[in-house]
Amino acid sequence: MTTALIPIPQTEYRRTPRALVCASALVMTEGKPATEQMVYDLSTGGVRLCGLPHARIGDEVRVRLQLPREWVGARGHLLRVGSAEKPDFAIEFADLSAGAEDAIHDAVVEALAHPNRRSLLLVQGERNRYWVGWNWLDPVSPICATATTPLEAVERLEEHRCDVGIVGSGDRRTQDLEWIEMYPEVYWRALDNAGCLHPVSRQTSLA
Repeated sequence: MTTALIPIPQTEYRRTPRALVCASALVMTEGKPATEQMVYDLSTGGVRLCGLPHARIGDEVRVRLQLPREWVGARGHLLRVGSAEKPDFAIEFADLSAGAEDAIHDAVVEALAHPNRRSLLLVQGERNRYWVGWNWLDPVSPICATATTPLEAVERLEEHRCDVGIVGSGDRRTQDLEWIEMYPEVYWRALDNAGCLHPVSRQTSLA
């Protein structure tokens, strides 16, 4: 499959600081279902995300970024879409508010200052450890800590300052350990087969 491209202008996206920031983004396009996906490259000029969007190149999009400290809204257009072999896409921002620009800049500077921080926890239980859905998150592997048991997950959460925790959605059963209640400061999400994120319910297994 050929990667779809449009010319990338020499905008602030390439000139401003950019980093792998532990954040997710809710991407909304007119007439299409909204999707939430992991960010792996962010600057005040734009964002690159894991997975493939429900949109076409050139479409106008709204983005709601869940940064480590706050939510930030932005508008832009879909600049580039990868392929099945390299599932990612890029959005160029337009007319960021001063508050949004400051928040994104601060998040990027913080990420650049701590490049080795493991701020994303992947709870890969024994039943879904080798699930192919985890491949969607390959671009964010440098900031990932992984766990295959509840005990390992607790150890990782105590060892690292994880902002986001992700579980596979293929194994659903009641779990004795209530993660959301025990670690409310962590932004918990389940990952589906299409690489999209969803809220973790009390019935989503983290084992």
